[in-house]
Amino acid sequence: MKPVYIASDNIISSLGFTTRENADNLRQGITGIKLHNDLHLSPAPFWASIIDHRRLEDKFSQHANPTEYTIFEQMLICSVQDALDKTDIDIHNSKTLFILSTTKGNIDILDVKSQFRKDPYRAYLWNTAHLIRSFFELYHNPIVVSNACISGVLGVIIGTRMIRSGRFENVVVAGADLVTEFVLSGFNSFLSLCEGPCKPFDKNRTGLSLGEAAGTIILTADKNVAGNNSLKVGKGSSSNDANHI
Repeated sequence: MKPVYIASDNIISSLGFTTRENADNLRQGITGIKLHNDLHLSPAPFWASIIDHRRLEDKFSQHANPTEYTIFEQMLICSVQDALDKTDIDIHNSKTLFILSTTKGNIDILDVKSQFRKDPYRAYLWNTAHLIRSFFELYHNPIVVSNACISGVLGVIIGTRMIRSGRFENVVVAGADLVTEFVLSGFNSFLSLCEGPCKPFDKNRTGLSLGEAAGTIILTADKNVAGNNSLKVGKGSSSNDANHI
């Protein structure tokens, strides 16, 4: 089986804007899950991991005007750009593919107070993918993977298959999702949110904590591009059991 390597990566979350910053804060026991009291998102206080949007806008302003892009789009672009900056891979090349993984995308623009509500097409995932294509001047149309909780890992599996098939030499897989009123109300309706930071490995656990983040993994068939400390992608699969409607 043709080997596929991870050439570069990035994480943008409440713990940091690079993979290293996230890892360092994690090792120090720092949590990004905090109590938020934002009536724009929820009528009651809620626990969640939310990134610093002001810091994001400051970072994104190095690339473009933040007022012209949604928070979701800014997260994606900053994450992809940081991963690209750590490798010599040409994202414009015909042998490079981009995959967008997300569950809800720009779902927040459905809010009547959103400045982007006048452009309803912005909520369509295919439209977001084409916006990213225009920003990075990509050669190919991106692939959109939106399959609930497995969107990210499924994007990596598809990207790996694309490289092993010989169609592409590199694949940029980027994923992101936001904490929004729509998402919060949905999980609240299931009574599944934890009153406090979640504790999934505790026998007294009471629910989950929502979070928002963006992440990018750049896959390549060239071990020299990946570097000496590169990780090799293992096997992966997916299935559709269609167990209920």
